[in-house]
Amino acid sequence: MSYPDIVPPASGSASPSETDSLPSQYSRADGDREDIEEQLAASRKRISELEQKAQTAASAEETARFLRSELAHVRRELDWARNEMDRLRKESDRRKITLREAERTLQFRWTLPAFFFKRRKAAQAESGFEFQLEQPKSLNLADDSTTLVGWCFTKSGEFIQGIRAVIGDTKYEGAYGRKRFDVRAVFPAYPNSDRCGFEIEVKKLPSRFSLTLEVLDDRNQWHSLQTYQGRVAAGAQRAEPALKALRGVWQR
Repeated sequence: MSYPDIVPPASGSASPSETDSLPSQYSRADGDREDIEEQLAASRKRISELEQKAQTAASAEETARFLRSELAHVRRELDWARNEMDRLRKESDRRKITLREAERTLQFRWTLPAFFFKRRKAAQAESGFEFQLEQPKSLNLADDSTTLVGWCFTKSGEFIQGIRAVIGDTKYEGAYGRKRFDVRAVFPAYPNSDRCGFEIEVKKLPSRFSLTLEVLDDRNQWHSLQTYQGRVAAGAQRAEPALKALRGVWQR
């Protein structure tokens, strides 16, 4: 009895166990590739974040340079303003000293009143009116109402129909034609100087105001005499109701 010869496997062929392990190796290779791709994506994201931070830092540095430049410019302007204020203060002090020295001289005491008197006379000559506001002596008032008293007449002899005070958009009509024989004694050559007195009551004045006296001639034309600047003491408007209440109590 004979048996067939047994041929040993070739050395280049894979064994069944090695053939079975190839799918698992492919799976591990795929897993390693996915891990590498995730790491690469994370690295790219990190690089993008770093680039954004670098751009932000560059922009912040540029902004800081601009702000430093602006701050230096503002400091230079502030230094100039301080120097200018010092110069103006010194100039003001120098002028005050010069004025005080001039006030002590006799020439100044005689010249200044004459200068203002000439200006007033020139203004009256141009307007064609002689006038004087006698009361109040000053328009720095303690109350928000007052009565203007004075006199006015035309040098041409024309008749004055009326007088008023104008403060802003408000007009206060006055009474004109009161007897003023004291004015007639000073100006006897003018025919209407004996009945030239006036009174104007003004009320509810603002804290600061500009008051203009106006007269109405016989041709129904208004003429401005002079403008005065005045003010009312702080709190006068608030104190008025209380003063009225006190007056009512005193009268009772």
